[in-house]
Order: sequence, then structure tokens, then C-alpha cells
Amino acid sequence: MIAFLFFAFFPYDGTKTPEQPVAFSHKKHLPLKLKCADCHNNPDPGEAMSFPTVSKCMVCHIAITKESPDLQKLRNFAKLKQEIAWVPLNRVSDWVFWSHRTHLDANVKCESCHGPVAAMHVTTMGGCVSCHQQSGGPTGCLSCHEGKH
Repeated sequence: MIAFLFFAFFPYDGTKTPEQPVAFSHKKHLPLKLKCADCHNNPDPGEAMSFPTVSKCMVCHIAITKESPDLQKLRNFAKLKQEIAWVPLNRVSDWVFWSHRTHLDANVKCESCHGPVAAMHVTTMGGCVSCHQQSGGPTGCLSCHEGKH
């Protein structure tokens, strides 16, 4: 089955962290018992999860007095009313139809695909197919690939 050799995602491979406009660590935020949806929402039509807005970050960071270069950058973005141009770590191929909403509606937990977020687990097409087989999700090519739109 040659199709399983192709990645469904262009993932961050873990070898070099892309430079972000503001340093961010899930490891520092996860101990605060935040849920993924506290920072990432799923706007219509539901294919993608959003990055947090600066105003969302400032809900907590307005009261944090620790001065660091990155908190200063964050506050500057807020003061200028500019959003942060985060560099995505994963991108779904153009020929794959992907909807976070479909998976959220099926009660699939974020960790099922992303693994422990602090480790930034990479998802492949083989991983998606395996999960669909185990959970009874559709496995036909057109369920995710061109023709779905």
C-alpha cells in the first residue's frame, strides 16, 4: 500500500525549532491546568484551530509582573493592537481535506493526534488511518483527499 508512505501533514520534524516572534512554551502553560480550548478556538467552518489572539494572552499576562524580553514583546503587540504572526509547526497538504470540527464533534481528544503537546508529537497519514480503523472512522481515500470539497 504505497499510499501509506506519504505524509498527510508537512510536520515540524523536531530537529530545529522554527523561530517564533515571541518565545512560547506549552510546558510552562500546561501545569496551570489550561485546556486546549482555553487558548485555541475552532472558528467556522471548523477545519482549523486558531492560534490565541494577543488579547487572549493578555487576560493572564496583564497581571504577570515578571519582566522578560518575551513578555515585553507580548505587551508591545497588545499596545500596538497587532496580532502575533506565529509560525505553524504542522500544515495539512492542500490535497487533504481536514476538519478539526469533525474530530471534536466525535469527541476525539487533542492528545489523540498531537500526543503530549509539550512534546509536539508529529502526525502522519499512517497514524490517521490507524486511528480511523481502531475507532470506526471512514478510511476511504475520498474521506480526506481531493474530491471531498
